[in-house]
Amino acid sequence: MSFVSCWRELNHDLNSSSVLPLVGKNFFMNTPDTIELRKEARVKENSYKKFVFSFSEGNGKNKQLLGGKGANLCEMTQIGLNVPPGFVISTEACLKYLEDPNHSLPAGVLTQVTEHMQEVEQAAGKIFGDFQKPLLVSVRSGSALSMPGMMDTILNLGLNQKHCRAWLFKPAMKDFVTTPIVALYNFLERSP
Repeated sequence: MSFVSCWRELNHDLNSSSVLPLVGKNFFMNTPDTIELRKEARVKENSYKKFVFSFSEGNGKNKQLLGGKGANLCEMTQIGLNVPPGFVISTEACLKYLEDPNHSLPAGVLTQVTEHMQEVEQAAGKIFGDFQKPLLVSVRSGSALSMPGMMDTILNLGLNQKHCRAWLFKPAMKDFVTTPIVALYNFLERSP
């Protein structure tokens, strides 16, 4: 839910009927605006509380902070299992978002997510939203307590309009392109 909140901050028009513009907007690519935003973020970096933890730095025993899935992924990474690169947005960030009357992200969360996405891009050798070597990620909700069936998963986040247009008419790719977009749209419709 926290990552979706980040997207909400970037995309003010979530009530539109089209999800493609939402998915197509890419905060993580190297555009002049995002490069400038990252420079500003580095200056402010030390003034923010840590809300985002890479799998290699998170405490695998701290399910209260990282949620069950997040803590388990951190622990598996640290004992040497083959886990794809990734990061966890803390449950604390989610709680602060929910407590805020305006449902605003805590200061620094978006900056930390951006920095961790860059690390994942480097580790994977792919770029989120890129057409030639797209990095597709999954967003999995988790909490300190087990809640089977209560939270959604978004798979293949990172598809954009270019991918969709190019792959939509290839029979082998049609379901791959449409399924995550429909799932994301349905998830956002149900989210507070």
